[in-house]
Amino acid sequence: MDIAHAFIAFLEAPRAVIHNQSVNIGGDSENYQVRDIADIVQRLVPGAGIVYTGEVGKDPGDYRADFAKLSRLLPGFKLEYTLETGMKELLAKYRAHGFSAADFDGEQFIRLRILRHRLDRVSVPRATMTA
Repeated sequence: MDIAHAFIAFLEAPRAVIHNQSVNIGGDSENYQVRDIADIVQRLVPGAGIVYTGEVGKDPGDYRADFAKLSRLLPGFKLEYTLETGMKELLAKYRAHGFSAADFDGEQFIRLRILRHRLDRVSVPRATMTA
């Protein structure tokens, strides 16, 4: 929802203020490392199997985004969600719709798996050569 509210705020902002600007949408208090996100998952889903392998060293996804520009351009814009409230809502929706581990691992919601499965089912006619 915050991203939708940000789009609306930008649409309503004076063009001279936001024209040709690229802006990170978020808040400095919502900067997380991958491990922090996994810890929240572990709290929300106690049976979740989270393994820190350390195979790749420092996670390349760990960085801090700067949201100061958003505050400068749209000083009245405020986030309504935190990562944890968004995750709680998503988990509640998963549970309400009966989303299972089999759904998560299956083909139905992962486009590449669907396409791969469809390609595997298609038999490609082979050209025959006659002498």
